[in-house]
Amino acid sequence: MAEGGDGHDILRVIAGLDNRWRRSGEAKICDNLRHITGLSWDAVNVVLVYTPEFTGEPDISPFALGLPESIRRFLLRGYRVTPPAYWYLPVTDDDATPVHRFNPDSISGERVVALVPVLSCDRAGRRQPFVGETLGVFLAEIPPASLTRIGVCWSFQLSETPLRGTPELDFIVTEREIVTV
Repeated sequence: MAEGGDGHDILRVIAGLDNRWRRSGEAKICDNLRHITGLSWDAVNVVLVYTPEFTGEPDISPFALGLPESIRRFLLRGYRVTPPAYWYLPVTDDDATPVHRFNPDSISGERVVALVPVLSCDRAGRRQPFVGETLGVFLAEIPPASLTRIGVCWSFQLSETPLRGTPELDFIVTEREIVTV
């Protein structure tokens, strides 16, 4: 995949994915998330989950809904707003969990995993953010020692060419592989 541009080509490609292929790939991504070597989900207290904003982005809600109830889950409704807005993720469709604004101070000392949407990234964990995205600024408010950042994308969004910038991801999960950064 080529570096550069504003990401419109990538967004067109993911929007055109065959629905059967996409559903199969999403199931593989969810399975790969469960099996990341070096990450014990039993030690995780909080998971920050994104909601796809663009047609074709991987839907990882089955993974998030399948996490143990002991893990607090927050749903990112929109990562192109300032500041990002996180809410509790309902455990079931009929769950009436109240909406709460996520406050980084409320997770002090807890083990946090952020499932990060990726437009493009490289194997060193550098990612190209979506236009207007403020997620990186928000995640910087969480102490790095408490935070594991997992980029979630399709395998064709993983660049073999180094991207510019600072590494932001600890793992990258696609339908084909798990990359440890």
